[in-house]
Amino acid sequence: MNYLKLFISYIFSFCICTLVVIYALRLPNFITQNKELVAEYYDTNPFTYLCIDFVLIAIYLLIASLFIWLLHIESQALQLITVIIVTLIISGAFMLYFLYTPMSRNFFSRWFHAVSWKAVLYDIVLLAIVFIVMMQFYNALM
Repeated sequence: MNYLKLFISYIFSFCICTLVVIYALRLPNFITQNKELVAEYYDTNPFTYLCIDFVLIAIYLLIASLFIWLLHIESQALQLITVIIVTLIISGAFMLYFLYTPMSRNFFSRWFHAVSWKAVLYDIVLLAIVFIVMMQFYNALM
């Protein structure tokens, strides 16, 4: 696997998915039904939170890639399922953490207290789309 091509594919995928999924389709609004928090995250402080998203999504994909590598998963369908399961576990753990601690002014605390499992669903959909687009770019670059 060519890691430079994979990284370039990730950058393209992240940018395209951000523009289409988040800003054009407004998928976070549709899934979470919380326009105020979505606007705060993506519209009020876009540079800060997009940088956070860039890093967090990359970490989720790296963890999923570790399992894909360890389990020798070659099928892209099974790789996608792995990304979904890893996202479910990580985001689900964050959701449980924030829901079982008192709500604070921290954005993620307010986010999970307001939308609960819908945040996990949104993460799964976003990560799955980013992964699919990233792999399409990667395969096109080969």
